[in-house]
Amino acid sequence: MASKKYIKDYELVETEDANGRVKKSVIYHGDYFTLDLDESQIRKTKRNFVLLTLAIILIHIAAGFVGNPGMYKFYIAVPYTSAFLPLMFMLMAVTRLPSEKRPYRNEEIGLSYERIKTTSLLYLIFMGIGLVGVVVFRLISIGQPGLGSDLIYFGLICVCLALDWMIYRKIRKIRIEISEKPAEVNSL
Repeated sequence: MASKKYIKDYELVETEDANGRVKKSVIYHGDYFTLDLDESQIRKTKRNFVLLTLAIILIHIAAGFVGNPGMYKFYIAVPYTSAFLPLMFMLMAVTRLPSEKRPYRNEEIGLSYERIKTTSLLYLIFMGIGLVGVVVFRLISIGQPGLGSDLIYFGLICVCLALDWMIYRKIRKIRIEISEKPAEVNSL
């Protein structure tokens, strides 16, 4: 079980084997879900999401190494550093994406597709606030040095936002539907 959020989908069953020992097993009783993608699309989507997320992380880190004066202002630095949290959760979610088509358990969908949707939106919000902060800072400090480095930072973050927007747009198009329970018994 992945977390306590999904514990209601499982039942702990005790059975006695031939030797009289009690054996505990976990049986899934929750809903199953299917995607509107075929197996090749699932693998392609996973590969694209992993590559895009890694690119976002690398460019985001590179933007932090730009010595721009705007990063010394809290309204730019706080959204920049806060955006690492959704980025790390997005990385965890894209690595959990399934590679084959089958009925998925509730936590498989929640900890992958739903988490990507949430974290990509959070990243867009945090970095959108940070970009507004850069614009405000540059308007306040017209004529002060550092415009070039602020523009480099601004450009790198815009690239990150564009890549994240691609993820968010694609993940919203994937339809997840409740399906029939498979015939085999799914115990862990």
